Amino acid sequence: MILDATFAVLAIGAVAFFVGGSVKGAFGFGLPLVAVPLLASVTAPATAVSLMFIPVLVANIWQAFQGGYYTGALRRFWPFLLALTVATVLAVQFVATVDPKIVTTTLAAIIIFFAVFQLRSPRFDISPRSEKWLTPSVGIVAGIVGGISGLFGLPLVIYLVSLKLPKDEFVATASFCNLVASLPLFAALAWHGFLDGETAIASGVGAVIAWLGVLAGTWSRSRIPQETFRKILLYLLIVVGLNLLRRAVL
Repeated sequence: MILDATFAVLAIGAVAFFVGGSVKGAFGFGLPLVAVPLLASVTAPATAVSLMFIPVLVANIWQAFQGGYYTGALRRFWPFLLALTVATVLAVQFVATVDPKIVTTTLAAIIIFFAVFQLRSPRFDISPRSEKWLTPSVGIVAGIVGGISGLFGLPLVIYLVSLKLPKDEFVATASFCNLVASLPLFAALAWHGFLDGETAIASGVGAVIAWLGVLAGTWSRSRIPQETFRKILLYLLIVVGLNLLRRAVL
């Protein structure tokens, strides 16, 4: 029972939510990537994912509608969202026939290569003409990856980094797209009974702790210069990629 957990388990959970929220506040992604592995060390993996429901929802809503960037994000990235939705529905049909570890390993290799390339060649640009076909293409890739492994947000982050969005617009756009894309995932968890009353209460408590982390991360972002933000983000992606490789191998 989640609510009958020991103090040590509760402490680990609190750290997971706060640190994940801090990364989310600073960079616009990373709450589940940071929090779920920590939570999964003291609870079942499905429960760990379910506990993200309210924290992810609250954090994404707050960041998505901050600064008024959401209208531009919808107008610019609706082909991504549409392609992602369709690709996710199709990919789920084949989830039993594809090894998630292969998908995770491939995605990790792409993330690491991309981040290193961007650190060494910062002048790489995507033209508006290329963006018209790249946006839905990335949506298809994100949908396939997400349908099989649940990691649909990482292809989006790579793409947004390539577009060189200003840091606040980057965070708002990533949060808006992740908000829309994550709703079907949590709906499926609720449908299969993973979001019961006890889990919802624990998720709500976690949302408060994660919210404090988001505020701390947002405060730190306001003090990070744009170029420093970009470099830290790329190094963070390398760490994420290496962690994905570790999970795929072990």
